[in-house]
Amino acid sequence: MWQELFKDVRYGARLLLRSRGFALTAVLMLALGVGATTAIFSLLDPLLLRKLPVDHPEELVALATSGTMGTANEWQSGTIDRFRSEKRVFAGVLAFAPLNTEEFVHDNRPHTARGLLVSGNYFNVLGVRPYMGSLLTPDDDSGAYGSNNVVLSYDYWQREFRGSQGVVGKMVPIRDMSLIVAGITPPQFFGAVIGEKPDFYVPLKMGRPLKGEGTEIPGDWVTIMGRLQPGLSAAQAQVALEPMFEQLASESGIPEVERRQMMARLRVLPAERGISKIREKLLLPARLLMAISGLVLLIACFNVANLLLARAAARRHEIEIRLALGAGRWRTVRHILTESALLTAAATLAALGLAYCVNRILVAALNRQAHAFLSAGLNLRVLLFALAIASLTTLLCGLAPALAATRRNPNLRPGTLTATPRRLGNAFVLGQVTLSVAALIAAGLLLHSLINLETTKVGFDRDQVLTATLSGNIYGNTPARIAGFYHQLLTKAGALPGVRAVSLSSFPPISGRMFGINVAVEGYTPEPSEELHAFFNSVTPDYFATMGIPLLQGRDFSSSQDVEGAPLVGIINRTMARHFFGDESPIGKHFQMIPGGSRGPIEIVGVAGDSRYNDVREKTPDFFYLCKSESAPGWAVNATLNVRSAIDPEKALATPLRDIVASLDNEVSITSMKTLRERVDESLLQDRLITALCGAFSLLALSLACIGLYGVLALNVARRSGEIGVRMALGATRGRIFRRVLGEGMRLVFVGLALGAASGLACAGFLRRLLYGVELADPATLGGICLLLLVAGLLACYLPARRATSVDPMIALRNE
Repeated sequence: MWQELFKDVRYGARLLLRSRGFALTAVLMLALGVGATTAIFSLLDPLLLRKLPVDHPEELVALATSGTMGTANEWQSGTIDRFRSEKRVFAGVLAFAPLNTEEFVHDNRPHTARGLLVSGNYFNVLGVRPYMGSLLTPDDDSGAYGSNNVVLSYDYWQREFRGSQGVVGKMVPIRDMSLIVAGITPPQFFGAVIGEKPDFYVPLKMGRPLKGEGTEIPGDWVTIMGRLQPGLSAAQAQVALEPMFEQLASESGIPEVERRQMMARLRVLPAERGISKIREKLLLPARLLMAISGLVLLIACFNVANLLLARAAARRHEIEIRLALGAGRWRTVRHILTESALLTAAATLAALGLAYCVNRILVAALNRQAHAFLSAGLNLRVLLFALAIASLTTLLCGLAPALAATRRNPNLRPGTLTATPRRLGNAFVLGQVTLSVAALIAAGLLLHSLINLETTKVGFDRDQVLTATLSGNIYGNTPARIAGFYHQLLTKAGALPGVRAVSLSSFPPISGRMFGINVAVEGYTPEPSEELHAFFNSVTPDYFATMGIPLLQGRDFSSSQDVEGAPLVGIINRTMARHFFGDESPIGKHFQMIPGGSRGPIEIVGVAGDSRYNDVREKTPDFFYLCKSESAPGWAVNATLNVRSAIDPEKALATPLRDIVASLDNEVSITSMKTLRERVDESLLQDRLITALCGAFSLLALSLACIGLYGVLALNVARRSGEIGVRMALGATRGRIFRRVLGEGMRLVFVGLALGAASGLACAGFLRRLLYGVELADPATLGGICLLLLVAGLLACYLPARRATSVDPMIALRNE
């Protein structure tokens, strides 16, 4: 058998080398389909399939709470011991919290690094072993502030320390502290959160000495994971933990309404693939791209199958001789399938190179957009997937042509084959057109949605505004020192050339950050199940002028009136005014924050226009602004400086602002500096990327479908040259022949358009979460796709129809 297979491979390779044009065309088509599908699968792999590189990852679970407002996985650090006491459920419980970026000094060169605060048993519970040195232990997280040991990630060690073997035990300065490098994590370990890439790990209790004694210290709120006892499932663990959770919730003192919103239920979630904040964000787009790339692969397979049909027709005499000499039908089918396998093997090798390049581009773009680290590449699982796709492609391309080419016609003399089925070729073309229309509908809807996102009103002026996010701790500070820092910052920034307005805010628009709280509004009686929840931002006077947010009623905040100790005032957005006051004026009315009502009622002094804060897609929520006094108590600088300029703010103000901040206090840094237009553009980067990829794949699918349509019509014209010659000899005009061939092709286009539109619209609900302001049966999108397909179909049919009119009747009759 192996000798026969080797002979088939050798003979098939020799035949393909003789038909280099056919082979290169088929390999290119299949490489595009297999490469696109493999590249997208390499993105799905870390999101869906890849397990954490730790011991027995199937035993890991993440602890979260859920309620009417969604799911949260942050816990107060004091709850760790409560979960650790559940020995019948957990073999170990760990906790961690992000430290964000810190400034390290190495070789007298400062640089920023992203840290992670972890409990001392973090690596032990996960089952991670050091690459070098040792990892943190529970002793490192004991005492008031823990030890000063630090563990470096392998990637950070290679990047900043050039893989130095002497780094273990070395002192590494950070702020005014010195940390001792205890060890290096293994190369494949990037933490338990997919999409994040810590550069170093320090004990959880180091949060306070690193950030000071403020009210919001890293490590006060943590993510908790546990390793279940052997044989225990996540569902069983949840049932066992519910009594303890109910007691924990009742002891927390959280108001009933907030418990209903975020702590109604305990969730014990499997975490063998890690915790992922970007999984839900990227999963649907990745699945969409996988589906469309699969359509491209199917269309490529149909095209190659048509080429193999034509090739089988050309080798009809050879196949007849094989069968006449006693070769069995399945032996001949296997021989033809061997040629298909050779084409697929060559295409797969080319596809892997294409998939590698596409993967690098997509990963870089997605990581930049999501500010994340997605480790995606061509690992063994991706290679096995490519091999499986290649095997399936071999069957899709070669089996139908092989069976059709070796089928006998009982009405003909023994040993005679039927003509290669014309209907099978037409069916392949019809399938290509149908699939390409479905892909085009998805791309068209996404394009229309992107246009809507690009042109939607965001409620603020995108141009000429620069936002600079400040972060840092002032050691030995006082409220007066913080107030002095803010006052000097606003004064010096406002004096820069071209600056029209400056202000401070807790966070900038389109930042993904939202502070929410329950409220009680004067004169409004909620329904029994209604939750009065609003979001807020603390801002200084001139904020609305800086951002270009219109004030619709009332006044702005005032630095002379709204000072520390004065009655609390607030400005609400138009949505909140309509929700609670309808057509009445809200000016002079009051509301309270719950909890926080002890601060007293807040008087409404103005109504501002609606604006987007989380992202461009959001439905505007109830939102209010509080006056951020420069003298408000606080222990750390954590605000955003907003500057409106008459000139290009990024070019003219970026360096001066950094110099001003450094001159005021070198412990404060600008962690992010972007214009509002950049923030909006970055928030739409994923939409642009997904739309561009879907559009490219859809146009590729359409091109392959048109190539297939052209090939079938050209082949039909070549086969029917005698028939066409007879028709022309009997008086058929060239125009009639042209219209007949053109009509045959366009008939396939119209049927494929109808089937594709029906199937595309039936599956369009899959896109609903990705669309903005677009109906699934959007007339403009469907009309544009119909027009595009008709034009492309006419171009594909024109050349074969034109060739049919050039048939010489005498030559055609003589050949017959």
